[in-house]
Amino acid sequence: MAPRSKSRKKNLVAKSAAIATDKLGKNAGKACAAFIRAFYANVPPADISSSSPEMLFGAGASCWTLAQKRMAGEPLIRVFNPRLETHGWQSSHTVIEIVTDDMPFLVDSLTAELNYQGLTVHLVIHPIFAATRTAKGKLTDCQPSINGSAQSESFMHIEVSEQTDPAALARLTGRLEQVLVDVRAAVEDWPKMNAQVRDIIADLEARPPAIAKSEIVQTREFLEWLCDDHFTFLGYREYSHKGKGAKQRLTSKPGGLGVLRDADRAIFENWAEDAPLPEEVRSFIRQSQLTMITKANQRATVHRRVHMDVIGVKTFDDKGHVTGERMIVGLFTSAAYSLSPMNIPMLRSKVETALARAKFPPASHDAKALAHILENYPRDELLQIDGGLLLENSLGILHLQERQRTALFVREDPFKRYVTGLVYVPRDRYDTNLRIKLSNILEDAFKGSLAAFYPEFGTESVLVQILYVIKTGPDGIPTYDVEKIEASLREATRSWEDRLCDALVEARGEEAGLAMFRRFGQAFTAAYRDRYGPADGVDDIALIDAARVSDDLQLNLYRPADEPASTVHLKLYHAGSALPLSDVIPMLENMGLKVIGEEPFGVSYLYGETDGEIWVHDFAMESRRGADIDLATVREPFHACFARVFAGQVADDGFNNLVLGAGLEWREILILRAYCKFLLQSRIQFSQAYMEETLANNPALAGAIVALFRGNTAGQKTPGPDHHGVRSGCQPG
Repeated sequence: MAPRSKSRKKNLVAKSAAIATDKLGKNAGKACAAFIRAFYANVPPADISSSSPEMLFGAGASCWTLAQKRMAGEPLIRVFNPRLETHGWQSSHTVIEIVTDDMPFLVDSLTAELNYQGLTVHLVIHPIFAATRTAKGKLTDCQPSINGSAQSESFMHIEVSEQTDPAALARLTGRLEQVLVDVRAAVEDWPKMNAQVRDIIADLEARPPAIAKSEIVQTREFLEWLCDDHFTFLGYREYSHKGKGAKQRLTSKPGGLGVLRDADRAIFENWAEDAPLPEEVRSFIRQSQLTMITKANQRATVHRRVHMDVIGVKTFDDKGHVTGERMIVGLFTSAAYSLSPMNIPMLRSKVETALARAKFPPASHDAKALAHILENYPRDELLQIDGGLLLENSLGILHLQERQRTALFVREDPFKRYVTGLVYVPRDRYDTNLRIKLSNILEDAFKGSLAAFYPEFGTESVLVQILYVIKTGPDGIPTYDVEKIEASLREATRSWEDRLCDALVEARGEEAGLAMFRRFGQAFTAAYRDRYGPADGVDDIALIDAARVSDDLQLNLYRPADEPASTVHLKLYHAGSALPLSDVIPMLENMGLKVIGEEPFGVSYLYGETDGEIWVHDFAMESRRGADIDLATVREPFHACFARVFAGQVADDGFNNLVLGAGLEWREILILRAYCKFLLQSRIQFSQAYMEETLANNPALAGAIVALFRGNTAGQKTPGPDHHGVRSGCQPG
């Protein structure tokens, strides 16, 4: 902490405490001043340095006032927008004030809920006070440390993105109240839930069901491991099975614990209370499998805002028939995710079985690589996946052999509620845009919506692993083809450069195409790649290479497919430097075009050990007269004329309009330009500009003059609309 910041904070808090003493009188002011000093004691200076003493006093005194009367077990919560004229202080954010019994998970649960609601948390102040209250809840003493019979209470001041709608404030208040209820239920019932799990362990040992002994042992060890601070217990409920066949249903027993105290709170959305079960659930019940590990449909409101983990342990009658389920709901702790699976009961068996079934020599590279894959397999997936699919997916990952390719591994939830897609993509391709593209493909393939995603970057791996969880729609999991989905993912992962390489190989053959790609594969800027496709890049490379070799200007007159016939684009390829627009635009206007836009792109190529730069200018233009342009007819004459004008070999004047207007070539235009010069020398009364415009307005006449010069007979075809694609007819100049 910088000394100046620390000193400023101390000064601000001291002034705020002094305001309390001045405003509230001797006794109340003294108590409030002490509270304010303790309230801000552990707040980082940067969080309050921009505030004033008056505003700090207002926020602290507001929380102090709220806490004056509270019964044990009853949280106080206020969500409001403080205004100077109403509350005596103000904030640009919505303020949440909470006073409640101190419990674990309060701060992280509340902030997780606020983030889940899409609100930005700007400030959190959460001191713990030793509060002494009367039997009616009146606050008589409040100290920052525990003393005697005082109850530890949490005082919270949270600032979030401003919410002005009263309905939104009411909804937010309701959500935070529910979080506080759930936190209290989970904390109060934690010893009971832990005891219930211990009872299951004892019951399995005293009255083991008629299933494989190894499975019973694994389940007992796993439950003991849970109780050893590897699971945050949030809820517990027991179910009994009733009915048979399609009428089979689940009925919850009374006495739910934690967040499942509320009998109306479901664990699985397709396990409706006392209603016929879906076939996939009945299928699971019929299995002799003792333990189930899966995810709840609901997200936790306590600790972390993620889907809750569910451990189900079946109950059996004396004949070995399944009679019910004991559901343990909560969250695996961070320690559970950091431990090696070889140190976790049940997972250890999965890993050992997969390694044994792979039949690789123990000291071989493949055995070590497979062990590494299993060690780093997504922990939630490893907990839920069956052994056969685990081996299949792990071998598929092994066969990637760190190749930079995209791969997909799918797992279906046994109850058809969701599908997980474990996707591998080249590390250098992964970004937010790609992640969204991949999720869209999976959502479409499985007819569902994205519930969660978890990217994982190995320190030395060339691949990124992303686990997608896709919640299926009301019709369940559709029929799908993994290879087709993988092909779509692979195509989405391919970069513009990948497609350019393929296009060059297709156009020029493998050897020449790859050689050209080595020179130009990284030559195009992001702006160019956003504007043009790889096929355009192939065409441009040919002209860029020609400009590199000859240093001559290269041209490409074209029209994008979605543009009208009165428009054209012209790409100019110039070595070394960008072209001055003031030189080029007048030439284009003299050729009968109006420039409506221009985009320049620098292309840096590599040729051998030398590099260089070619500038590509793309001019968007339209006919000055609004006439359609027959691109196929005029393209080559336009190229030839413009190149000579640019080189200074042909005059830059309005006669060049006749390339597009009359379909004439530059040599034919020379005839008309010469006639004009002769007429001007003979002192004709018309100017050159007048003659240029007259011929432009009468393209058939211009063509006829050229034909006459060439000695065409009257019956021979002269340039006209059928030949040049231009409108004929004589119009007075």
